[in-house]
Amino acid sequence: MFTLLLSLSMLLGQAEAKREVVTGRSPPGKLDITARPAFPAYIKLLEKDFTEPSGNRALDAEETGHLVLLISNEGLGKGRIKVKLTPLTDVEHISFPRSYDAGILDVGKTTTVKVPIGADFEVGTMRREFRVEVVEEYYRDIIPFTFSFDTKAFEPPEFRVILKDYDDSREIFKRNNPDGSIDAGELIPIADLRAMNYI
Repeated sequence: MFTLLLSLSMLLGQAEAKREVVTGRSPPGKLDITARPAFPAYIKLLEKDFTEPSGNRALDAEETGHLVLLISNEGLGKGRIKVKLTPLTDVEHISFPRSYDAGILDVGKTTTVKVPIGADFEVGTMRREFRVEVVEEYYRDIIPFTFSFDTKAFEPPEFRVILKDYDDSREIFKRNNPDGSIDAGELIPIADLRAMNYI
């Protein structure tokens, strides 16, 4: 009995001697401690669309549009959804998240995900194309597809002034040539002034 206790004491002492204690500070950031669910989600992409504020189906200069995805979970466990964008064409003057966290999608639920895509003032007119992956993070289920839209460069307005009901023959404008036209250097009273943007 004494020999057994002595052996256990020696083993515990050796284990204690080998144990190494490490101290320090971890770098700042977010720590995800959510446990993976026991059963997988089954995500389905029901709809996809591109929306932008002007309604012309193109992303104009200084506009922000959205890639809109309708996603459902028909599996047995909750899913953690991310949307990843990989450009397939030039993205100069375009801003977008390469990875967009859409959060947790519970079993039997449907969610609408809006991924923002912006264009700055110097954006050009061209077709843009992306590879999109809807990813379920826990079990790495992936739905890939290709998505494209047009961007449109800024066009300065072209204003034209339309004059109606003017008279260049009144006494106050006696220097005018009363021919019904506005000649160089003439001053006229204006009763109706309209401006129109032709762009």
